[in-house]
Amino acid sequence: MDNISQVAKFTRFFVKNYQITILLIIFILVGGAVGFIQIPREGTPEIKIAIGIVNTVYPGATPEDVEEKVTKPIESAVKEIEDVKEIESSSMESFSSVVATFEADADIDKSLDELRREVSSVKDKLPEEAESPEVSEVDAGGPDYILNITGPYNKEELTGYAEVFQDEFEKIDGVAGVEILSGVEPEIFITLDLDKVEQQGITYDQISQAIMGANISLPGGTLDINEVDVPI
Repeated sequence: MDNISQVAKFTRFFVKNYQITILLIIFILVGGAVGFIQIPREGTPEIKIAIGIVNTVYPGATPEDVEEKVTKPIESAVKEIEDVKEIESSSMESFSSVVATFEADADIDKSLDELRREVSSVKDKLPEEAESPEVSEVDAGGPDYILNITGPYNKEELTGYAEVFQDEFEKIDGVAGVEILSGVEPEIFITLDLDKVEQQGITYDQISQAIMGANISLPGGTLDINEVDVPI
């Protein structure tokens, strides 16, 4: 009863002196708001997850052959890596893609180096007609999308189609950048006739300067391939 009496007195005091009650409520609300504002917090912590992609071209092979002869051997090698969290793969006509997602706390550089070593160790098990697997890295710290382009074309033609998509995607608002993985850079190899070079009295520096002077990139228009405009 004494406890109830004390509570009743306490309640009557605040009811009778309602001005003090209002001031206390305001003080509590203001103090809570200030404390909330000053508390250090991180709304969206950055999470960086590394993804390794192994792309392999197997010209002329059916999806079934690609799966059995290329994708499965590479998957088996990737499974040996300790920090691999998830493996996804796709096998299409003439093309294999194996995507390895690493644990969030994994050493990214170390994991990717190990991925390259494991893929390199399985090269001899792949068909002779298959091209060397290419390992690429994707930083999943932001919203990334991966688009695989495949079809009955050689690597140079596929790279041309990829460049068309790259140009169009880069025009979209909010796209920070578009990167082509496993593409082909055009190269020209020049073989010199040493006898004629000596007869003409031409030095290697002169040949190099002439090539550099002629190596000018100019737009040549577009080429229509299967209703797709490929820049030249």
